[in-house]
Amino acid sequence: MRYTVTGELDPELFAEVERERGSAGLSRSAAIRQALEWWIARRKERGEERVGRAEGRHRQLMGRLDFVVGMIREQDRKLEGLAGWETGSQSDDGPGAAPERGALERGALAEARKRARRRTG
Repeated sequence: MRYTVTGELDPELFAEVERERGSAGLSRSAAIRQALEWWIARRKERGEERVGRAEGRHRQLMGRLDFVVGMIREQDRKLEGLAGWETGSQSDDGPGAAPERGALERGALAEARKRARRRTG
């Protein structure tokens, strides 16, 4: 199937197509066809690059959200644990309660970071 394409060309652009056509030994329609094919391929390539960048940003955002959700869950666990310690500490104020809380906090943070690294890696 053949199509006829008409339109106005910038004189400089037309001169460039004519030079390329002459140096490659192509007909005018073949030179224009090549230029259109190149332009279409370039547009597709740029579109794929944009999609790739968008996917990368999406993965990064999901990793950050996963980290935040993990930290919120750890905060919830910590608050539940503190509520349990407070009720338990009223009857038993044994030494070592504070180091356990610190260990829990450090462990929660390390676990959330580990999860975030797994998602982004």
